Parts: sequence; C-alpha cells; structure tokens
Amino acid sequence: LGYISVPSDDLRIVHSFGVTEHYVILPRFNMFLDRKDPISIGANIYWDATRPTVFDILSLETKETLSFKFNAFEAQHIINSFEQQNSKGELEIVLDFPTRVYPVRFHEETVYDMLNVDKIKDPNWKQSEEEIRINDRARITRFVLNTVTGEGRDKDFPVMWNAPKYSGIEFPPINPNFRGVPYCFTYLQVSNRDL
Repeated sequence: LGYISVPSDDLRIVHSFGVTEHYVILPRFNMFLDRKDPISIGANIYWDATRPTVFDILSLETKETLSFKFNAFEAQHIINSFEQQNSKGELEIVLDFPTRVYPVRFHEETVYDMLNVDKIKDPNWKQSEEEIRINDRARITRFVLNTVTGEGRDKDFPVMWNAPKYSGIEFPPINPNFRGVPYCFTYLQVSNRDL
C-alpha cells in the first residue's frame, strides 16, 4: 500500500486507523510508548500533552502522504471515517472518535496500575476515589482533514445523553454496511464502576 515515516522519538499507541475509498488514515494521539521497561509494556505508556495529535494520511492511488496537527487528544477506537466534498468542491476526510482531552492520573500512575484487574475486581474500590476519569466529560469529536488546503479542524458533537460524571465512553460500533460512508447512528459503551 505504501508507508508513513514516523520519527523514532515519536512512538505512540496506534490502536485503530481509518480507511476511506481513497485513503488510509493513521491517527497519532497523545498516548506515548517509552522503552524503559522491557517486561511490563503497560508501565511504558504515558500521556504527553506537550506534543500535537497528528493524523497522517496515505493516498491509496498516488502513495503521497499528508500530515495534519491538532491540539492534544487521546482516543483508541475509531467510530468511522469517510470522504466528503465541502462547499468549495474540496475533498475532505472526516473521522469521528470518542476522545479524551486530559487523562487526569496518567502523569502519576501507569495505565497498567490504573486498569489492573485485581484492583477493578476489588468490591471496595471506587472509580471516583481513584480519579480515573480520563474523560473530563463524555465526548465524540469529529476531525475534518482538507486534502486540498492541508488544514484540519475539530469539533465536539453536542452531548445529547446523560452520561455519569466519572465515565468514559468507548468501543463505538457502527453498522458494518456504513463503514467508510456518511452515517447517522452509532452506539458506545459507558464504563463506570460507581454506578
């Protein structure tokens, strides 16, 4: 298909990617991977808000690449990606993700520590006490990448549901018949131990 070059000091967790009719989109959100601990991979994951979120796109036809930079976000699972023409006739790539803006405890604890199964199974453990609210509010963010101008923009969808205060939203399934095309509906899981 092609390749996207990434600097060796920019190792990030790439958990999912987008595909449209003409492009592959590699999102590089702000969860980084260090190489200090060869045994506990989870201990090497950290949040860095000082660097931008980057979307690299690869043309399936020409093999050319473009990069788009945004403020720091964190996301794992893509909802959908598709192509559209804007009002000027320019080709845009649209990507929707459940996003997190500031993972509260990632600078103090590793992801492994926070999501440890023994801790989560403990009946006395409360999610709110641990402050594992990696969402400051439940959100879905749309990223629009203009392939003509090289400009990108992001916008949160209006929150139209009553999500618990300390909850994350994730695992966004969509009808497989509508992957890669505009769509109207998706659904997500809400995770909250305190409910």
